[in-house]
Amino acid sequence: DELLLFDRNNLYSHAPGLNEWADKGAIVPLVLRNREIVRNSYEQTLCDSATAGGVTLYAWEDNRGGVRVTAIDAESGTTLLADTEAASAGRAPRVLAVGENIFLVYRVSGGSEDLKLRIFDPKSPTALGSESALVTDVDAADYLFDLAAHGTKMVFVYNAASTVIKIGYVTANGELGTALLGLPTVTTIASESSDNSLAC
Repeated sequence: DELLLFDRNNLYSHAPGLNEWADKGAIVPLVLRNREIVRNSYEQTLCDSATAGGVTLYAWEDNRGGVRVTAIDAESGTTLLADTEAASAGRAPRVLAVGENIFLVYRVSGGSEDLKLRIFDPKSPTALGSESALVTDVDAADYLFDLAAHGTKMVFVYNAASTVIKIGYVTANGELGTALLGLPTVTTIASESSDNSLAC
């Protein structure tokens, strides 16, 4: 066993043979905080969050069904948009800071398997932008998708219904990539992975 002592900046170890405290060097303090985001009697799952412009958008599924969101001022903790339904048929929400906005992407079933996008503007934090379809050919049985920021754009990959993996780009204002925008259109990049893994 070792007896340790911390002060504001350093760690010390007790040397019993010398009856002294030996300076072990500077420490970096670690502060953990819990913050309640939503309080209700429902069970939240598949939670995700992203921060832009001083506002954090949280998205989740719960047992009411669909995708729900809450927006909170990152500094003060003030709720700006409280427990709001983003998509009644939405599943597997993901959020990503892209430029000055936050993108909310989720899967929707209903005739076809779609990936949908809603843009959240932290400068107008009391509502989500309107829903738009990114793609309509997501594999219904293996509906994995992932997102990543690429400069001021979003790149996304997903398992398509034709058992291939596809990639697409979205501009900061929500436009799907086209040659006119200087971006590739949604493109097949590989045969579907056999281990059901997919990541940007």
